[in-house]
Amino acid sequence: MTYDVHPSEKYTMLDWVKEARKGRAYLYYTGFICRDVDREKDGSTKIKAIRNLAWSLYEKGLVTLVQKKLGPMSYEYIAVRTNRQFK
Repeated sequence: MTYDVHPSEKYTMLDWVKEARKGRAYLYYTGFICRDVDREKDGSTKIKAIRNLAWSLYEKGLVTLVQKKLGPMSYEYIAVRTNRQFK
């Protein structure tokens, strides 16, 4: 699968969802998000924030969320744009 943006680039998921066409994919995290949220250091909430944003966009019908298994406890977390308009 080809992604529009890798999370290391300076382009946010929200920017992407505003511009992306139906069927475009955005890789928003690689790892094991449930475990990694609990392991964030120094009070950081970066992983939790991207997870919550992805879920919020899903609840609004703007994306479908999928995972691709890479190995044991390792996944790519991907948002796929739906045809619903961003408001």
